[in-house]
Amino acid sequence: PSSSDAIINSGSGTGSFYSSLSALTGNTNYYVVAFASYNGITVTGNVVQFTTAETVINPPVVTTLATGTVTESTAVINGNVTIDATTVTITNGFYWSSSNSTPSASDNIVYTTNTSGDFTSTLTGLSASTTYYVRAFSTYSEGTVSGTTISFTTPAHIITPPVVTTAAATSITYNSAIVNASITSSEAT
Repeated sequence: PSSSDAIINSGSGTGSFYSSLSALTGNTNYYVVAFASYNGITVTGNVVQFTTAETVINPPVVTTLATGTVTESTAVINGNVTIDATTVTITNGFYWSSSNSTPSASDNIVYTTNTSGDFTSTLTGLSASTTYYVRAFSTYSEGTVSGTTISFTTPAHIITPPVVTTAAATSITYNSAIVNASITSSEAT
């Protein structure tokens, strides 16, 4: 170390003194030397080297939460990610599949915008009467962590029967009549 490096003034006088160093980089060698200046003369002590501890990046804790509303073609899926000060989450989302009971990155993926706390997404275009498997995930600087897999089944398609209405007969003669009726259906014909 020299006078062109970072200098911390720890006061004046004689006796013991200390300085607290902060914002250091993990797993890095640092060198320090104590000095005293007196009447324009600088006297230094011996150089001491220390190495900061390795930076520990804790993985996020990912939980796949229960599904929300499930219809025959949509489902609201929910997750949660808990991070600490060492974790930088890049993205969160869900792996999902109707054929793989442990969905992964090779299956369907939906990404969300939240990087911590609860996150949710809505799956659309699902098939009725089908079991789907969902797993929340979080990608951070060291890799990807997944929650447990949950499953849900979309309900069967309910066919609503048509409504048939018979109206009164009209144009009635001794040998003919016009009978009137209507059919109303919410299903596509």
